Formats: sequence, structure tokens, C-alpha cells
Amino acid sequence: MNKPSKFRAAICVCLCAALLLPGLPLLPLAAAEEGCACGHSPVILLPGYSGPQLFLDYGKETEQQVWNIPIQGSNTRTLLEGLAAMLPKLIADSNGNREDLIRRAGEIYQSLTEKLAMNADGSSTYDITPLPQGAHDSRWDVMLENGQRLYNNQRAITESFIQPGPGHTTADHVYFFASDWRRGQLENAAQLDAFIQEVKKESGHEQVSLFGISYGGLLAATYFTYYGEKGDIDRAVLHSPALDGSALAVDLLGREDFAFDPASMVNFLMIYMNIESRLDQRIKGLDLKLLSEIAVQVLRRYLVPEFLHFGSFWDVIPTAQYAALRDAYLDPVENAEIIRQSDVIHFEVMPNVAATFQKMQQQGVKIANICGYGLPMGSGSAVNSDYIIGVSSTTGAAALALGESYTPAAFVGIARRCTDPAHHHLSPDCTVEAASAYLPEHTWFFNGQYHGQAAWDAYGNALYCKWLFTDEIADVYSNPDYPQFRDSCNPSDGLEARFSASVSGYLTEQDDTLLLKNTSAEYPISLHSVAVEGLDFDVTFFNQIRVEPGQTVRLRYETILPKESRVFTLTVQYTRESAFPEVETRSFRFTAVPTSQSVPAFLRYPAANTAALNTTPLRLRPTQLFVLLLALGASLGLAALAFALAHRNSGNPKFPSPRKKK
Repeated sequence: MNKPSKFRAAICVCLCAALLLPGLPLLPLAAAEEGCACGHSPVILLPGYSGPQLFLDYGKETEQQVWNIPIQGSNTRTLLEGLAAMLPKLIADSNGNREDLIRRAGEIYQSLTEKLAMNADGSSTYDITPLPQGAHDSRWDVMLENGQRLYNNQRAITESFIQPGPGHTTADHVYFFASDWRRGQLENAAQLDAFIQEVKKESGHEQVSLFGISYGGLLAATYFTYYGEKGDIDRAVLHSPALDGSALAVDLLGREDFAFDPASMVNFLMIYMNIESRLDQRIKGLDLKLLSEIAVQVLRRYLVPEFLHFGSFWDVIPTAQYAALRDAYLDPVENAEIIRQSDVIHFEVMPNVAATFQKMQQQGVKIANICGYGLPMGSGSAVNSDYIIGVSSTTGAAALALGESYTPAAFVGIARRCTDPAHHHLSPDCTVEAASAYLPEHTWFFNGQYHGQAAWDAYGNALYCKWLFTDEIADVYSNPDYPQFRDSCNPSDGLEARFSASVSGYLTEQDDTLLLKNTSAEYPISLHSVAVEGLDFDVTFFNQIRVEPGQTVRLRYETILPKESRVFTLTVQYTRESAFPEVETRSFRFTAVPTSQSVPAFLRYPAANTAALNTTPLRLRPTQLFVLLLALGASLGLAALAFALAHRNSGNPKFPSPRKKK
């Protein structure tokens, strides 16, 4: 090419650039205006209490991570060295003065949390920033690229959203809202509103969905109260939400018999870390009362004084105890701003949660609440809870205390938000009445599920994913796989039990087999026996039945249904074939529906769903076994007699004929 041609080519390139460059900034804008065509809204995860990472002097030379410290560095060494120094003293001082142990443990705690201090007005003493910041850096795929996977303390839930196939989403449609968890939810709700606007712009969607867990559930309720009318929310899942705080915070302040149960705490930690272990059963016989007493004293002497200036701590005090505790612990002048903000939460947000949710539903927002129940509080109280929050605080439902027996008058006089006589909201074990819940038709209860552990529960996991990303579930009646009440079935639970033609928790005349599923993800189990208390019911098998992980077996049974509804307990004894196999038991409570009552449609489980289950193992009732042996003995006797008669007639010398009379 000659020089003039090159010159003309250069001129053409420059002209093209001059025409195109001004339009380039408009290309991303045009894409955003067109929106995303994925079919479902991006999800913002609102983490629980103390979830987000906190940094001191972020962006400066003195930057330092001061919360959710990685398992390395000087802070961890301080902790380990302190524990190493404490253990010998604990052994030597087990029957003596405990003050030195409490002081040493308190010093370790203070050295690790010094920079979390708040002023009397609820402002931060130090320059603290939660991470990640901004919608883009809070997007899950970006967090992974930046090596910040551990910054998300709800990774299990986040990763459960992102699975192949329908009913899930992609990593670029999940955002982690990192708030300063020390501050009250009134401040965080304003920040969440601004964050939502960023996510809408970032994702190209007109609406977002919320997944609020524990303290994040209260944040969702606070957001709905003051910003819900903006119409930015498509769907919401509240998992174990602290909608009316937690009695655990009240117990921490002053309950005289506050005591940690080491066995239940170990079980909670194993499940929290998704470890299949019944280590709790092995330490039940150990006397760890001293450790519990020291832990309580450390919390009360060193943690509580620090938490009294955290707006978040006051936001998780239940409404019934709030005013008295506020007046006892907060100064009306020095702590005026903490009081002002927390008064709003307790007198405007919490008492009106049901009305707020109803208003949002009328606006088109789909809201589901998922919680656990049937467990004692971590403080040792008998409040019916998920170990951290009482079921009444998470859902508004009336609940009996653990150990309290149901009577027909148990729930008389409660404020029922569902008054439809055709609806049934009483749990199969008759301990929870969901007719009084904030969302009677959209609250799911898992008996025995620990706080915030739906991600490790196959049904809980599938339930919230279907709610967020499909239209397969409309309410607690719409899908028999997801009834309002069912038992927790995470891998550590070992077993799931239900009957063939009824939803979880019920036995009706249409059932004919008992279904037992191994919920373990890695270990086979061997079934030893099934025992029932409270009902004439029998299922017996000769040999142990091996059940592989995820496998279900069918057992035939015989029973006589009662004339009136009755709660009965079914206990299965089995061995988990782990590295340290032990005989375990799990009990399930069912309601037996009498034959005189018609079975409502919402209690029926389609028979077709049981077609692929395993063949029923051989089983016999003890009475049947006795009759069988008796019949066998009689048959052998008759056979012997017939044999004798036959040989007598043939002249066999062993059976001589009687002498003839002369």
C-alpha cells in the first residue's frame, strides 16, 4: 500500500473512532435499561448477628481486621496461649477459687475485642468499616475473585442458591450485605435501602429479593416498615428471624440459673460446622459444670458491659422485657441516642410486624418464614426454641414450653390471625399453634432444627430455593413435600420418619407402611428396632436392616387407630456405621387421625411418590410369631402321628401291633 493509501486509512480509523467513542459510555447504560432477562430477581443476603467482617482504619497504613479474625496471626496465638495457660489452672483449681480463671479468660476476651468498643451514644469509638462495601464488591462472584469467600459467614446458604438446574440462580445474582452489626437496625435499614438501589443498577433488575437470617430477619422487617412502599422487593425469605428479639439476651443479663449445657452446645457446634457426629452423647456423663459457670461469669463481667453500648444488643431484647431492662441499664442522658433508636424498634417495628407483612403481601411481595422449634434455649431455659431464639419470637406463633403437656385449653384465648375453620395450624405434636403466627399460611416449622441450619437440611434448602426462584410453592398447603410442620432431617439427625400416604407428622387410615430414610450424607445405618408409646402399634423385624445414605426402607405395621385424635411417640434405635459407631435413638411425634374423621386434602401424600421405595423387609409381630411356632409344632406332631400309623400298618418292628385277645 502506498503512503496516500495509508494516510486515507488512518483518516478513516480516526473518523470511525470519533463517531463511536461518544456512544461507548451509553452501551452499558443501554444494557442496564433493557434489564436482565434471567427470570428472577437477584438475592441480597442479610446475615445474622456478628456476621460481617469489621476492619479498623480501612484503607490506611494502620488497617487491621478486628472481627472474624482468620485462623492465624497474633490474635489467634494470644487466644491459644491463654487457653493453654488456663487449662492447668482449671485442673488444679477445680475445687477451689475460680476468680483467677475468670480474670484470665476475661483478659483474653478484652484483648481480642478492644477495638469493637462503642461510645455511650452508640457511635463507634474507633474507625470501623464492615467489608465488603458497595454492590459490585459484594456480589458473590466478585467476592470469590477477590479471595473473600470467608468474608461471607453464610456461605452454605449462598452456595445453595447456586446449583445447576432450575430453581437456582447464578453467582452474579447473589449479594452479601455487610452492615456494622454493632449498630441498631434503624441505621442499617437506611443503609440497606441505599444498597438495594445500587444492586438494582448493578444487576439491571427493577426489584430484588431478600434472604434475612436471624438478626438479618429483623433488618428485613425494619426495612419493610420504613421503605417497603417503594416497591423494590420481589420476594423474601426470613430464616429464624429475631422478629421479637431473643430471650437469650434477657437470660444473659440476669437469669440466676443461666447455665450452658455442654452436651447440647457441642451438638449445636457440630451441626453448625456441618459435621456428622454425636460427640454430645459421649460427654453427657462428664461433669462440666465448672466450665459452664466460668463461661457465664466471663460473659457477664466482660461481654455484657461492652454490649450495653451496642444498639444491636438492645434491638434483640424482646418487647415484653425491653422497657424494664432499658430503664435498669441505660442512662436517659448519656445513652439517649441508643434509647431513641431502640425505642423505635420496640414500639413501632416489633409490635406491627404482622400488619407490615400483610401490607407487603398486598403489595405483591412473597414472604416466607422458616424456623426451627422443639429445642431448649442455649441458656438452659425451657423456652420452646431453635436453641438461640424462641419459636414465638421468630414467628409470633403460640408455643408450649418444653415439657409442658397439651390440653384442649392450651391455646384457648390466643390472638388468631387465621380464623378460617377449614385451616389447621396446630403442630402434629400439639406444641405450636401457628394460627397466631405473623404469617399463618406462609410459615414453615422444622422440629429439632437448630438456629439457622436450613441450608444443611435437604427439605429446608429446597423450600427456600423454590420460594425464591420458582412458583412451585404458594403456601403451606400447596405442596405435600413441604407441609407446615415436619421434622428436621439434616445429615446429623440420622433418620427421617413418616407414613406412606400422609404428610410428615400424621398417621391416617390411608397409610399402610412406615417409611424410614437415612439422612446421613456418608454413613450407612443399621436399624435395630422400632418402638411406639401412646398407641397400639407394632412393627417387628428379625434381623438388623442396613440402610445406605439417602436410602428409604418401607416397614409394614399393624395398628388400631384411636377413636379420637391422639399424639404418640415413635422411637427408632439404630447404629450409624461411622468411625466410632454407637447405638443411637431418634424419636418422632405423630398425630393419629381417627377413622371417624375424614382426612383433609392437605394431609394426604400422593401414593405415586412412594412407588420407587425399597421392598418391605420381612417382619412379624410377636403374637404372630407365637401362633406360627404353635402351628408349626402342631403340624410336626400330626406328621409324626401319621408317620407312626403308616409304619404300624406295614408291620414295622419298631411299632408292633397290639396283641389279639384269646
